[in-house]
Amino acid sequence: MINPNKGNSSLNTLVGIIDNALSSVSTAMPVTVLQVYPNHTLDVMPMVDMLDNEGNAVEHAPIIGIPYARLQGGDYGLIVEPKVGDKGLVVFASRDISDVVQSKEKTKPASLRKHSMSDGMYIASLLYEEPKTYIKIEKENITIHTKNLLVEDNDNTTLQAKKILVDNNEETTINCIGTVSINGQNISLKAPNVNILGNVNIVGNLDVAGSAKISTEATIKDIAFTTHVHGNGNNGSPTSGPQ
Repeated sequence: MINPNKGNSSLNTLVGIIDNALSSVSTAMPVTVLQVYPNHTLDVMPMVDMLDNEGNAVEHAPIIGIPYARLQGGDYGLIVEPKVGDKGLVVFASRDISDVVQSKEKTKPASLRKHSMSDGMYIASLLYEEPKTYIKIEKENITIHTKNLLVEDNDNTTLQAKKILVDNNEETTINCIGTVSINGQNISLKAPNVNILGNVNIVGNLDVAGSAKISTEATIKDIAFTTHVHGNGNNGSPTSGPQ
């Protein structure tokens, strides 16, 4: 194999020129997030150093103000913002994309630079620890592991699935702002205590296996349970229907 660092042949010289040219081509790099900005850009530090002629490590300068990717299509998206200290993958465009990033429109390259680290895009997390808050989709199950779950919609929100597991060892709060519709063949709610703050309307039969306690009034067919009277009562004699 030809070593471009040895010999003075024209082939070795050509290989050296090609190798030097390739060293300036940036393709992809693992990085650490240094800063995240509200305009959906961030600063990163490359995790692989350069080498000088003696083989010593030379640190890259930070890559400033590059866009980061989210999982989104049209008006629908999964918003997970990067955090300082995250480790991820940056890919580098073949041409200058700075005007495209600025205008979000089709345009010509802003300069003649090619395969530059200045044209990076942070596209994915890498080398991460296990998350503490997550959504896990596995086979037919959806697991949401979170301390607080907020469902917010100005219209109707429909939750329909074969099985939905909200998994948390601590207290889990689910806040639903708007109308929530849950459709299923069987819905099972298992908890030591269930508190419902508000009115409950049941269309169908109600079967209570344990005791029922009503603090104020119960009305059955427009007859108040605590105030109605019976006629013909006399020391245990049969009574009439409620009046």
